Amino acid sequence: MEEVKDEKKTNTKKNNNKNQGNYKKKTNSKNDSSNRNNSNKGNSTKKNVKTNTTSKKSILDKSDEDIEILDKTNSLDIVIDEVRLKDKESLDFSFIDGKRKKKKAKEDIELLDDIDYKEEAKKIDIPVSVNKESEAFSTALIIIFSFILGFLVSFIIGKESGFFTETEKVVEKVVEEKVVVDDNYVFVGDSIFEGYDLEKYFKDMPVINSGISGHKTTDILNNMNNRIYKYNPSKVILMIGTNDFSSISNEDTVKNIGKIIDGIKANRPYAEIYVQSIYPVNKNVNSDAAYGRSNDDINTMNKGIKDTCKEKEVNYMNIHDLLIDENGNLKSEYTYDGLHITKEGYKVITEEVMKVLKK
Repeated sequence: MEEVKDEKKTNTKKNNNKNQGNYKKKTNSKNDSSNRNNSNKGNSTKKNVKTNTTSKKSILDKSDEDIEILDKTNSLDIVIDEVRLKDKESLDFSFIDGKRKKKKAKEDIELLDDIDYKEEAKKIDIPVSVNKESEAFSTALIIIFSFILGFLVSFIIGKESGFFTETEKVVEKVVEEKVVVDDNYVFVGDSIFEGYDLEKYFKDMPVINSGISGHKTTDILNNMNNRIYKYNPSKVILMIGTNDFSSISNEDTVKNIGKIIDGIKANRPYAEIYVQSIYPVNKNVNSDAAYGRSNDDINTMNKGIKDTCKEKEVNYMNIHDLLIDENGNLKSEYTYDGLHITKEGYKVITEEVMKVLKK
């Protein structure tokens, strides 16, 4: 029994010694591992220092796309000497941020159509180029617009002040002179014109006979439209007044002739007016036909008519002197009753009137 107990004790001691040996081995192994880790840590620290130096160069070589990835993920894998770096915060990327901001600002400025891009550029300290051609074009437009506006204002002011009045009058006068009227020669008077065969003496000419027997100056004044205006005459030949002696004074007769002239000018301003003198009479042929008339009164009347024509600036035709004899009477061959005219007399009158119609 005692021998068995001794063997058990001996075996127990051996096992304890064996366990102690294993324990020492494990401890030594752990120490060796710890030493190796410490050695590796030292080496890693040295490599980290190198990484901080070289990583900046690697970042500089990175493209803009890589920088954008770095910005989004907040990390960038950098491998230096088989050591992977993933933490960006330990590196200095401020110079990259500045570059990115400037590029972003330039792109934003190009898209600002309705914002003062110059002012925005100044805020972020980015130089902005100016389109000189665009500015020159805008300046030219402003100058042209200002010139046109100034001209219009000057024209309006000048017109209101009467500066252009004379010019307008000249233009109107030129227009009036260029009015073209079909030729119509109207003969206005009493029985002496009524008996005038105009188609015979003025063959193929646009003549119109508006003579009515027994008419006076007042009869014509009271019927100007039917006697003159409606024919739209280019020339008017007027001979009236011999019938006025019986009831109208010489002065009133002359005034009435002046009114007839005024009426033609006002209503047919382009018509040329020719006023003939009153024809002489010859009482030796037939005193009854020349009743109430005298050549002295006729001469006085003719003087007044001539003065009126001069005042009204119309043509006066002195037919009277072409028809008288040496005594101042109507030539007997020119009259058949001492007042009215024969064919021979009308030939003399026609020759003189033809001169003015052919002008």
